[in-house]
Amino acid sequence: MSNERGLSLSTLTACLLPAFVIVAGLGIDGAAQVAANRKAEAIASSAARAGMDASAASRIQGDMGSYFAVSAAKDYVSKYSNLNADVSVAESGELNVVTKGRTQTIFLSIIGVDQLACRGEASVDLFSS
Repeated sequence: MSNERGLSLSTLTACLLPAFVIVAGLGIDGAAQVAANRKAEAIASSAARAGMDASAASRIQGDMGSYFAVSAAKDYVSKYSNLNADVSVAESGELNVVTKGRTQTIFLSIIGVDQLACRGEASVDLFSS
């Protein structure tokens, strides 16, 4: 009789273990994705700030300095090999920086999800400061 009880306990363990690994993977890899999004947002903010600083001299002379702003923002993001940047200047004079990248998974790669996307964005008004 004691052997039968052990058999049912091992069956329960065999059924619950994969579910536990998936839940742990969602928690750990989800937290890694949140951290990657936070880093991408910080890099986008810093790139926008660098673009604004680079266009300062042109703005003093009355020009928006959008070429310098875009160039400096792209240059700043290029230091991070795992991120790509879309940098643009709107007609209103707003410099927009969008960073996109991917982060590797740890647990979710067991079920075939090897990477998760990360994204960050920031914008500054080139006229206001």
